[in-house]
Amino acid sequence: MKKKRNTPQWFKDAILYQIYPQSFQDSNGDGIGDLPGIISRLDYLEDLGITALWLSPIFDSPFLDAGYDVRDFLKVAPRYGTEEDLATLCREAHRRDMKVLLDFVPGHTSLDHPWFESSKGHDSSVDRDRYIWTDSMYEAPLAEDGKPLAHLKGWGEREGSVATNFFSTQPKLNYGYVNPDPSRPYQLHHEDQRIQERWAEMMDVVRHWLDIGVDGFRVDSAKSLVIGDPRVGTASLFNALRDMMEDEYPEAVLIGEWGWPCDAEKAGFHGSMLLHNMKSWVSLVAQSGWENHREPPFLGDEGDITTFTDEYQYHHDLLEDPSHICFFSCNHDYKRPATARPLAQMFPFFTMVLTFPGTPIVYYGDEIGMTFREGLASVEGGYCRTGSRTPMQWDQSLGRGFSSADLAEHYLPSDPVGEGPCVMDQRGQEDSLLEHVRALCQLRRKHPALTGRGHYRVVFAEQRRYPFIYERFLDDDRFLVSINPSSRSERVSLSGYGAVSLVEGRGVRAIPEGELWNFDVEGESWGVWKVS
Repeated sequence: MKKKRNTPQWFKDAILYQIYPQSFQDSNGDGIGDLPGIISRLDYLEDLGITALWLSPIFDSPFLDAGYDVRDFLKVAPRYGTEEDLATLCREAHRRDMKVLLDFVPGHTSLDHPWFESSKGHDSSVDRDRYIWTDSMYEAPLAEDGKPLAHLKGWGEREGSVATNFFSTQPKLNYGYVNPDPSRPYQLHHEDQRIQERWAEMMDVVRHWLDIGVDGFRVDSAKSLVIGDPRVGTASLFNALRDMMEDEYPEAVLIGEWGWPCDAEKAGFHGSMLLHNMKSWVSLVAQSGWENHREPPFLGDEGDITTFTDEYQYHHDLLEDPSHICFFSCNHDYKRPATARPLAQMFPFFTMVLTFPGTPIVYYGDEIGMTFREGLASVEGGYCRTGSRTPMQWDQSLGRGFSSADLAEHYLPSDPVGEGPCVMDQRGQEDSLLEHVRALCQLRRKHPALTGRGHYRVVFAEQRRYPFIYERFLDDDRFLVSINPSSRSERVSLSGYGAVSLVEGRGVRAIPEGELWNFDVEGESWGVWKVS
């Protein structure tokens, strides 16, 4: 009989905040954010209502992919600080009832990781098959379907080509194949003893950081480990990791960059993200010309909310625990949603992010309406993503409160002084986006129905119609939420509700008419109603 798994209560109620460490707060004036800088801003995050932090990679790296190319899984990159700084961050976060999650990248390493240095040698033995090497520089490693994998050739003393992930500077670790071809020696079965021993090493990496004080991990490119059906091969690895965590660290969590939540749950993850390559999330925010753009976004005048609700409902109905779905405002790989649209549309958008079921994730700076900066030179492998990784804008000083370094030394340029949003200008301003996000965080934390524990039902979602209305409920706690990012005023009549009272909102009214409630919603409006 399969053991029932635990989802920690804190995760069901969590509001996460993604920090891109090199861009959040610089404490030592070198122009790069660091762990002491994050510690100095914990009071801001606590006041905002955040309950958990996710840090993009902080491990030692040559930073050819912003730290996603790891050189040492057991060492904090010196530019961020020390292991003791991380332990201090965890202690200070815990003192404020906040959790800390690290980004874990188990699928590949950097080219100068000691494992790869050993693997590429002519006489390598210990690490010879730690990566996926062919026996000829002219032979590409193949996937199960016979198509060549991305690979690097002509590297090191060894005769052969080696498989890579994403960038050619990221050699792919060998976790085997679901259906290996016996005629190709590099295609190990994913249950091979060598694979299991190396996955056990990765589980020891996880133990190391959990023992330091972190509370879990977001796993990068989670479903890409084993070649073949990830629901079989890769899932077997993460289920083994989840079982270990259940036994030894029952309050720790795994969030997967998997992209198909109902499969990720079966693979052992506590949470999985609605990714920027899923039509549901893209249908909300993607403007014309953006990556993955297919149709007008719902954050506009011509969008179709059913593109989102149909895909979301598919996963929601298959999940044992709906808190599994992580709904982010954005991330480091996509254009920020406030880009090229009226800031007013961000108010209904954040209302949705923070009142929807699952686990919300706020990307740093989205809470003040930071936008994608066009035309920046690529930094650390950012390329088309670089404009979403600029420094957090705290005030109107020359360095925008991010760093005291000369501007030329900043990791990336901020908006010029007097341009673009900042925390200082919005803090305490009742009509600001920052205060709107703060109010929603506090509302979510106060009412269990609005957390990952609450139930969800679509009330009004019609093709190319506004608004979007849904219900959240748990026991006697019941809410209606309306979202209208369009410029048009609309009326929706609903029956089956007793008294309703507005808790948070702007530009909305609920008018009783017999057994009906007429919900009048102005353009760019939102409303959260308590139902009794």
